[in-house]
Amino acid sequence: RDNMKVKNHLLFDATEVYNGSNNHDSHNDLALVWANRFDLTMLSGSDYHRLGPPPAGGILTEEPIRTNDELYDVLVHRRFTPLHPGEMPVYYDAKIDEDIKK
Repeated sequence: RDNMKVKNHLLFDATEVYNGSNNHDSHNDLALVWANRFDLTMLSGSDYHRLGPPPAGGILTEEPIRTNDELYDVLVHRRFTPLHPGEMPVYYDAKIDEDIKK
């Protein structure tokens, strides 16, 4: 995002190289350069904090993740693929939004 400051890369284990927000420019291109330059684990997120269809984003894993410890293990050992648009179907059920509004 704008107004971000470059920090010591040794302070980071990972960085989000795809942020699916359509509310601002996340500068995914710069995050990808940073991750490649410093061999950081590359993450992907939808930045989905509202009702309605989510943008693509997330990670693909071989095994289901049920706990924070399992997620931590998958991320630390890089046993996942970060996803971005065009790589995954996004399933949306408007009924879920209606249930949340109740």
